[in-house]
Amino acid sequence: MLRRGTKHEINTTFINFDKMVNDKKYLFNKIKNILDEKNIDFETFSSVYDEAELTSKPNHTPEEPKPPEPRSVEPKDSLSDTSST
Repeated sequence: MLRRGTKHEINTTFINFDKMVNDKKYLFNKIKNILDEKNIDFETFSSVYDEAELTSKPNHTPEEPKPPEPRSVEPKDSLSDTSST
């Protein structure tokens, strides 16, 4: 895979996952060339990183979904059974 990437001059960036999720400056610097193309500065990146971090940490408890409304089930009327016995 790496041989083909270098043969075809495909830019590759290796990112350490543990550092990426704990160090926004590290991640910013690793993908800075992409962010520069999109005119995204550190301040903008930082605010989005912080927002994503709030909902991505293991201690985050998302809002519990509301249970479905109970449905009323009418009992079958045994007298309305038309089968013969």
